[in-house]
Amino acid sequence: MEVKTYKDESGYYTYNIRKDNKLFRILFAGNLDLYWTFRDYNDKDDYSYGDFVIKKEDGLLYSLLEDAYESIKLADPFDYCAEMRYNPVGDVTAVMYDFSKYDMYKDLFDGEKITWISDDRDLENDSLVQISKKDGSFILEFAKKKKEDDEHYMADFSGKNITIRFRNSGSYYNPFNCVFMKMYNSLGGYSSDFGEMPARNFGEVPGQIHLEDHVLSLRK
Repeated sequence: MEVKTYKDESGYYTYNIRKDNKLFRILFAGNLDLYWTFRDYNDKDDYSYGDFVIKKEDGLLYSLLEDAYESIKLADPFDYCAEMRYNPVGDVTAVMYDFSKYDMYKDLFDGEKITWISDDRDLENDSLVQISKKDGSFILEFAKKKKEDDEHYMADFSGKNITIRFRNSGSYYNPFNCVFMKMYNSLGGYSSDFGEMPARNFGEVPGQIHLEDHVLSLRK
C-alpha cells in the first residue's frame, strides 16, 4: 500500500492511498465536510461499484478503521471526545446517550456492517460506502447510485469516481461523523516511511480539524 499526502491552500491534507491499482482518497474540502473518494483504474465494464481492502499489515490505516468500527459497533461516537465521557466534577460516570435506539443508528450499523450513504440529502439515490470486517481485513465497498454533481468535490468527467460525503453540519448520521473526522485527524501520524509527510505529534498535525465546538454544540 502506498500513501501520499498533499496540502491544499488552506493547510488541510488530502491522503491518496493506492493499492491493487485502486485509489482511495480522504480529504477535507472547502465546504468544511469530509470526503472519501474511490477510483478503480483496472479495466472493467462497470465502474459504479468497487472495493478497497485494508489488511492488518497496512498498519496505521487498519488501526484507525478498527477504532472507528468499534466505536460505531458500541454506538459510542464520543469515545473520541473524552471530555464528553465525564461529568464536570471529574467522576468516571459516563455522560452518554443511547444512540443505538435511534433509526439513524439502525441504518448505520446492522450488527456487522457499517453503511454510510453520502450526505447529499437524498438517501434513496446517493452513493454509499459499506465497511465490514472479514478474515482480519476491512473491506470498503463503494457503490454509485447516480451521476455525482457535487459542487464542492470532486469534478469527475470520466464518471469513474465514487464520492462519499460526511457532513459536519446536518448529517443524517450525526454525531457519528465525529468518528470519521477523528480518523482523518489521526492520519497525520503517517511517517515518511509510509508517505510524504514526516511523523509529528498528534496535537501538532497541520490542518487538523478540531471537534470541540461541534461536541459542545451537541450538549445544548
